[in-house]
Amino acid sequence: MRDALGCTWRARDATAVPPPGTRFAGGGDSPSRFLGLGIGVAGVVLFLTLLYGATGDSRWESLAREGADTLVRHAVPDHEGLNWESEPLEATQGRLRCQWCRGAAGVGLCLASCSEVLGEPRYLTAAEAAGETTYGYGDVRANPSLCHGLGGNAALFLALHRATRRTLWLERAHAFAARALTYRTATPAGDVW
Repeated sequence: MRDALGCTWRARDATAVPPPGTRFAGGGDSPSRFLGLGIGVAGVVLFLTLLYGATGDSRWESLAREGADTLVRHAVPDHEGLNWESEPLEATQGRLRCQWCRGAAGVGLCLASCSEVLGEPRYLTAAEAAGETTYGYGDVRANPSLCHGLGGNAALFLALHRATRRTLWLERAHAFAARALTYRTATPAGDVW
């Protein structure tokens, strides 16, 4: 969709007839548009960016740029960097999360890839600001996982290190990995997380 919110995608096809009683992400009875990597603009933009990188087809490049520009436009200051609201764009309530699926960690990962593939420095600038926010939140969910925890957040630091070669990002990835290891418990049957 292209409108005042930018170039976005619904979390579900708005023309599909859902089964009776279906509830959509964010509540309500209609599809919504989100910014995050898990079910939003950042996930679609990351896919389109990688598709363009693999095929060189300019259709995917232009869509990826439009979506990345939308993400940059919706960034908000948070924890000395940038973050993205986790609520639907249609009903923003100012709720910020810092996770791989929704918020700075996932959007930053998307923008770091956009910078590398599309060659746009301002995407990397926004991705590094997302890295600052992600680091500022720390182990906010007390969770080592990819979607809601340290694993996903550390993936941003690794992408930033790859894109910038700054040791700061590698050090931060190591710090989050060390913290994630504290959730491991050795048992006779093997490690439990």
